[in-house]
Amino acid sequence: MRDITERKLREGELRRSNAELAQMNTELDNFVYTASHDLRAPLTGISSIVQWILEDDRTLASESRERLGLIVGRIERMKQLLTDIRDYARTDGHAVPSGAPVSAASLVANVAATAHVPAGFSVRGDPSLERVQVRRVPLDRFSTIS
Repeated sequence: MRDITERKLREGELRRSNAELAQMNTELDNFVYTASHDLRAPLTGISSIVQWILEDDRTLASESRERLGLIVGRIERMKQLLTDIRDYARTDGHAVPSGAPVSAASLVANVAATAHVPAGFSVRGDPSLERVQVRRVPLDRFSTIS
């Protein structure tokens, strides 16, 4: 015979810790889901204002139109990132990312368009990347790391 009291106490503590951790993960997932959803509304408002400016002000210089177009593109990218975060939180991080596969060339072009490339530098993808299909997420999220 041996005394397993200590082991049973540790098992109970472990079950309680696991239950607490599961509860905290659920709360975090709910927060991420709600925050990512709620952050989309201001982006939609900003995008609408930019669109109104582009449609209503025919006197804008082409450079200003181009810059406003960049803003719209970055807003759409942010909205997609928020959607991806929301979806990721809802699937415990194990699901295949939403959205259709894209060519690696278009992924590189998208990252380059939204990155802060210093003057005098350019980003080019090899033409062979057009044949490579990848999931946009999680690959393009690394473009936001600087």
